[in-house]
Amino acid sequence: MESNATLLSSELSPSRNYHLLISLLVPRPIAWVSSVSSIGKNNLAPFSFYGGICGDPPMIGLGIARKLCGKKKDTAENILETEEFVVHLAEIGQLGNIVGSSKELSPGESEAEDLGLELVPSHAVHPPSLAAAGIRLECKLFQHQELGNGPVDHIIGEVVAFVLPSELMDSDGRVKEELFSPVGRMGG
Repeated sequence: MESNATLLSSELSPSRNYHLLISLLVPRPIAWVSSVSSIGKNNLAPFSFYGGICGDPPMIGLGIARKLCGKKKDTAENILETEEFVVHLAEIGQLGNIVGSSKELSPGESEAEDLGLELVPSHAVHPPSLAAAGIRLECKLFQHQELGNGPVDHIIGEVVAFVLPSELMDSDGRVKEELFSPVGRMGG
């Protein structure tokens, strides 16, 4: 007979709860988010607490953990200031730059510039998009919540524009999934 472990989250450390959650919610897609501050400084960062939460209107949710000191990350600050952002769907060929954009830079320093990535104007929002990212969701802030003991900034964005190469669409307007190579995260 199989034996099951029952772990009550209330009896576990925050670290243990976190590691169980990220190990069991797999694969997690990567949201590669560009945002811009109210004074025009670009920011680019990856997040794996991300997913679709509503279809009508289309909405996505981002969970952005705070810095160890409790301060909001630049992405959350920018989204709350400007109420706009772009989620680029991370693909396997971009993995090195995705990881590189997670490096902690000083506020106001651009990860895209640091990595030599070209930014182009978005179609429906002010934050720029990555030229090399074929698929992007241009979003406007719908709601912000502070969740948990960290806290985590839970950003709900309404997708106002889907941008993707036309060759990824079939004649019925569906995505040809076999032509898309998304990156996901497994566990840690």
